[in-house]
Amino acid sequence: VDFTTDLLRMHAHAIVVGAPAIPLLVLIVASAAMLIGVGYNAFGWAAISATAYTTLGLVAKKLDNLEPENVEPLVWSKRLLAAHALTGLAWAYFAQLECSTCGIEQINVIQAVVIVLAMAATAIVSAALRGAVLAAFTLPVASYTVFSARMNDPVQLTMVVVLIAGLAFFAVVSSYLNSSARSAL
Repeated sequence: VDFTTDLLRMHAHAIVVGAPAIPLLVLIVASAAMLIGVGYNAFGWAAISATAYTTLGLVAKKLDNLEPENVEPLVWSKRLLAAHALTGLAWAYFAQLECSTCGIEQINVIQAVVIVLAMAATAIVSAALRGAVLAAFTLPVASYTVFSARMNDPVQLTMVVVLIAGLAFFAVVSSYLNSSARSAL
């Protein structure tokens, strides 16, 4: 068994162990969105998110249950990255949620902050899988930038910069943690 297999199994185990926290986060965010007036789109996002994270959890659980000698690292890396990309679709949908009746002028700033927090959590939990942060958050950052932020608003332009910088930063942090884990094995 090689280091890549060990790291994949570490990643799968971290996802399985952390799986119960994700629905709680989604429920909190969706409930808060409903309370401020986002409407039923918030629960649509919650359903998409729950489906995506359940898929990620099931893929991780299947890998976690395999014997190390039965793990094909390239195949499982692709499966896990695809599942992370699926979670990215949920966050991309979140980035596009609108709220004209909320009375909160800078709702997009709140969305960007939530995405950065999700990015940070993913970087920590998914450090054992190279590319997980990029797979999960490239599309949401692009979605926010193209569809949600008003580029003539300095605050929202700043949030675009924060998201892009955050994506780069957390990808580097995750890569560093991955390299540290490789050297520890």
